[in-house]
Amino acid sequence: MHPFQPDQPPIPGLKPSLRVLLREGWRLVGKSRSLVSDGGEKTSLKGVLPARAKITPTAPLLATTDRESLNEDERYLTRHVQVILTNEADLAECADALRELEGVEEVTVPPRIGLP
Repeated sequence: MHPFQPDQPPIPGLKPSLRVLLREGWRLVGKSRSLVSDGGEKTSLKGVLPARAKITPTAPLLATTDRESLNEDERYLTRHVQVILTNEADLAECADALRELEGVEEVTVPPRIGLP
């Protein structure tokens, strides 16, 4: 949001979300809600995110494909994850908690779209 634009109320039906870029060599294992490195290191997201947060790869088809068969650009896309939070969750607190994880390179808040 532009710094001179006043805060707007949340848009009904739209849940807050975060865009997460994983470090190279890390991937999301959705069923166990964890990040796993190519070396086998595992970081659970269960204590980091609220229980009802939804974690999904941005490119789900690529995320389930064998990494060796993907080209460089496709491997980059597999590192992108979206975290959809509940309306009650503190967006900044969740973003800070994710930034502390070893497998996370970047966490950003998507832009809020609205009229001035």
